[in-house]
Amino acid sequence: MLDIMQTLIVLATTLAPLAHAHSWVEELTLLAPDGTFTGPRGYPRGTVQRSAAFQDDMMEWQLPTDNGDQITPDMAMCRPSQQTANYTAGSPILQAPAGASIALRYQENGHVTQPWIPSGKPEGSGAVYVYGTTKPSEDDTLAGIYQTWTLDGTGGDARGRLLTSQFFDDGQCYQVSNAPKSVQRQQEFPRKAEAGSVEGANLWCQTDVKLPNDLAAGTEYTLYWVWDWSTMDTTDSKAQPQFYTSCMDVSITDSNSNGAGASNQEASASFAHVSNYGDAAVSSIFESLLTATVTVPATLTPGYFTSGQTNIPPPATTMPTRVTTSPGSSVTTSPVGQMGAAPAVQQPTAACNPTLTITATATCPDASTVTTTITSVVTQPATATLPPNQNARLARRRPLAFADA
Repeated sequence: MLDIMQTLIVLATTLAPLAHAHSWVEELTLLAPDGTFTGPRGYPRGTVQRSAAFQDDMMEWQLPTDNGDQITPDMAMCRPSQQTANYTAGSPILQAPAGASIALRYQENGHVTQPWIPSGKPEGSGAVYVYGTTKPSEDDTLAGIYQTWTLDGTGGDARGRLLTSQFFDDGQCYQVSNAPKSVQRQQEFPRKAEAGSVEGANLWCQTDVKLPNDLAAGTEYTLYWVWDWSTMDTTDSKAQPQFYTSCMDVSITDSNSNGAGASNQEASASFAHVSNYGDAAVSSIFESLLTATVTVPATLTPGYFTSGQTNIPPPATTMPTRVTTSPGSSVTTSPVGQMGAAPAVQQPTAACNPTLTITATATCPDASTVTTTITSVVTQPATATLPPNQNARLARRRPLAFADA
């Protein structure tokens, strides 16, 4: 037990700081017909490049800004430095043809590889929504767009539409640490760090998006990236809203122009064989984009996470059917849990082995009682199997309530 406690303390001190940071779109990348990155990188509006003086609040935009419990109608979609198309030196707008697919890339900052920090976060590390419009406004608000603009473009004020919604965890990204999930992904999805790369050896997450086919060359198309990372309580009866947004534009080019890459709306090439996972899209998402719109349900369940786990079902809330009792007896179990509750035992490994205790009490004819307790360890495989694609990870989650206008 002492060894386990010491390990937990080490993990807490070495891993926790990573998950305290938050995330925003760092770069935009055009995808070639085979899914590989191509052409010059693009950036969000008002990008501040990372340097020794960089701080998260130079790019982060959290809503509610005061950590309140409601999204009000006046909360701006974009941080003040991103409310206009002001691109900074060395961080230009992305250029891409209509119908092309692009990758919006961001750091996971521990939200994927350490999903138990903090507790109560949704499955898949939350959902990312990408909205697009040819008619952006400096006055655009989160409440006026999130879950208001629709896939068909008729929702809300009909100035824009939802392009895609995907899990924040793209199924392969990580930041290098000794967290079990990071170690596993480093082996499964290796990345070779380029000299001077801001990514280092990390593998950034991405939201892959297909641009509409009818965009006119010479125009700009605005994208709003919205990450819903709201917190739920253990009974899933309420939520603490927590959103992060990034605002950016794409300069639409002629599909035959040099340097912009060809539109992949008619792509026929198979997905590239990837040996360095920092050079291409997520294959399952990219291939799905070519034939359909990729979305997750509007609501997700809260994630049930422990140290080192991908996702563990909650302990049973009812007695197993194999347990029977005689008249006059009663049976209880421990632990009895609900979605989002912490298990009885947390281990800093890739396995969860909670102890299940069954206690049966019977009343005898002479009014005495007899109690029997059975204790068993419920084992789980040491390595959680990651789903092959995001379609296998769909779940439900209650919609967040917005404040009345």
